[in-house]
Amino acid sequence: MLRMKGLLLSQKVELTRLLQLKLDDIIQYLLNVNDEHCTSPGLLTGNAGIAVLLFHYSKYKEDELYADKAMEFLSRSVDGMNDYFYPAFCGGISGICSAVLHLVNEGFIDQENIELIEKFDNYLCEQALFESSNNYFDFLHGSIGVSNYLLRRSAKISVLEVLKQVVEILNYSKIIVNDTYTWEYKIGNKYNIGLAHGMSGTSLFLSNACKLGICDPVISQLLEKSTWFILSQEIKNNNSISLFPTFALPQYTFRQYPVESRLGWCYGDLGVALALWKYSQVTKNTVVGNKAIEIFKFSANRKDLEDNYVIDASICHGTAGIALIFKKMYQETHLDIFRETSLYWLSETLNMSKYEDGIVGYKSDGEKKSLDLLNGVAGIGLVILSFLSEQDMSWEDLLLLD
Repeated sequence: MLRMKGLLLSQKVELTRLLQLKLDDIIQYLLNVNDEHCTSPGLLTGNAGIAVLLFHYSKYKEDELYADKAMEFLSRSVDGMNDYFYPAFCGGISGICSAVLHLVNEGFIDQENIELIEKFDNYLCEQALFESSNNYFDFLHGSIGVSNYLLRRSAKISVLEVLKQVVEILNYSKIIVNDTYTWEYKIGNKYNIGLAHGMSGTSLFLSNACKLGICDPVISQLLEKSTWFILSQEIKNNNSISLFPTFALPQYTFRQYPVESRLGWCYGDLGVALALWKYSQVTKNTVVGNKAIEIFKFSANRKDLEDNYVIDASICHGTAGIALIFKKMYQETHLDIFRETSLYWLSETLNMSKYEDGIVGYKSDGEKKSLDLLNGVAGIGLVILSFLSEQDMSWEDLLLLD
């Protein structure tokens, strides 16, 4: 698909200047971080994510100093894997392996580093099956995140066979609701339709798997029927601030639980729209694609921070994540409303740098200092860099935004 580079910040001279200053501040802070400040090896929660930012920044600046520091963070992360048997994509081995594979593919580190991650294939295959068997269908912490990483390793026959088994478990575990499919989810609620922990994340995995032809036509039906379930959850209330709830509607009434969902990467309309958009791209279903665009356009008009539960600058549930999603949609659709919205939330990301005791002004949830990619300044820095850089930055697929 055609990508439009360099146009997002054209004629935005002052915004560009402020973004560059903020990015440089983040990088300088990270250069002074030592082992005591960041103990997690994870991709979204620790050293691996910081390494991804610093490698991309080194390319942007054409300065090996930052690559050397990135290698320090990556080495800590890889060293930590041997004593850190936790499979999850967010903070565990599958996420770290994803970072290594990404850095190899981008030419930041040598091809021989693939050997570092190959030895974890069997372990991650076992964990994907174990967590799927326990209905732990979760992108950040469960089988969906692990399995989505394994898609990148599916050229290996043994990995491909395990992925087919994961799909078979999904098929066996499905819950049929009015000729649509859903699954039970461990985090949040029985029927969670969000991206981070629920059906939108599962749908994006299924779309990625479908592109590879895994378990087709079984997976095609799973993808189609689960998409119809997500669509069936639309809130039929013109006064609602969101089009879709956080959790499936049958579970609650307005009196029991706030049906409306926040604006963010993790939960709510944006994750739903991303899942529908990816489904439409894989299946060539223009009706669903148009519905996704409708949801994005509706979300583009949601600007009130308090009403939309936007309380920090993070990728997970803050302004940077929103800016990144609308940037993606502008690049894929060329619709000006998405460019304008991405720049609005990018500006709000700068405005969130307001805490004297924060990390270059930032705090996660307005309370905690965070270095990491998902909730902290590494992620904020990557988003800013993705706007400033003229280069295609494929790190976004680590967040299911490919």
